[in-house]
Amino acid sequence: MSDHSDIQPIPEAPSADQPSQINSNPSEDGLQEGSQTEPTLQILREGDPVVLMDRRRRETYLILRAGRTLNQNGNVIQHDDMIGLPDGGRVESKKGNPFKVFKATLQDHLLNMHRYATIIYPKDIAAILMHGDVGPNMRIVEGGLGSGALAMATLRAIGPGGHLTTYELREEAIQASQRNIAQFLGHLDHHEIKHSDIYEGITERHLDRILLDVPEPWRVVPHAEEALRDGGILVGYLPTILQVHELVRSLRDSPHFYTTWTLEVLERSWHVTEDSVRPDHRMTAHTGFLVFSRRSARWREEEGASKS
Repeated sequence: MSDHSDIQPIPEAPSADQPSQINSNPSEDGLQEGSQTEPTLQILREGDPVVLMDRRRRETYLILRAGRTLNQNGNVIQHDDMIGLPDGGRVESKKGNPFKVFKATLQDHLLNMHRYATIIYPKDIAAILMHGDVGPNMRIVEGGLGSGALAMATLRAIGPGGHLTTYELREEAIQASQRNIAQFLGHLDHHEIKHSDIYEGITERHLDRILLDVPEPWRVVPHAEEALRDGGILVGYLPTILQVHELVRSLRDSPHFYTTWTLEVLERSWHVTEDSVRPDHRMTAHTGFLVFSRRSARWREEEGASKS
């Protein structure tokens, strides 16, 4: 049984003009172990990203805005009729057709938000967070912001006690990603965006992780050697195997990175009904390669350590 002793109180809901933060800890939405407190009711608010679902489970993603109207295949639904509903509540179109409205998950938001550049897909982000062992209170540097998908997942994983610094050269990417992040997570104090070239250097030190989504990550390896703490992990996301080869060669040539591994994530959904079970005809196959590498401890002669 998990230890719930470190669960923090649920923050107050944001005002109507600020999007509410999607809760990443399901245990905080219900009863704590041994608690008699009533579960918190999750209410849909203006500015929330939501998913509207019809009886055939077809989904429509939208941002709730007071006074706006949605026309979904001839079904007219007022946003005002959805604002104030409980998460998963029922709304009817002007035709009387029923729909369910759910707060968007992080995956819903990433796949439907405005994209400045191709995102890192949820399946790859999940592998980055697990194989890269990204967790609460970590200090992380990210190279390449794109549309903000990896930044959002990282910010939620490290929590307010951690800190993410993102290096990005393109002003358009910074503006687009800031809007995407604010729509889902609100405005955060533990994210800093530097309009800088990570190839030129990393000023931060004693970092827990470095996450790279840049065309030539091998150019960052010398900077990562200095910036990572002992045992820290570097992660690279790369579209092509030639880029993987170049990065892995650089990491293995470095005396400071001891172990390096590469993987690819393929995701296939299944069609399950009362009468049949079969894999879906389509799957999310190659989207990118993931490279992970760990930094060795720095040599300390007074401790008698072996020099690497």
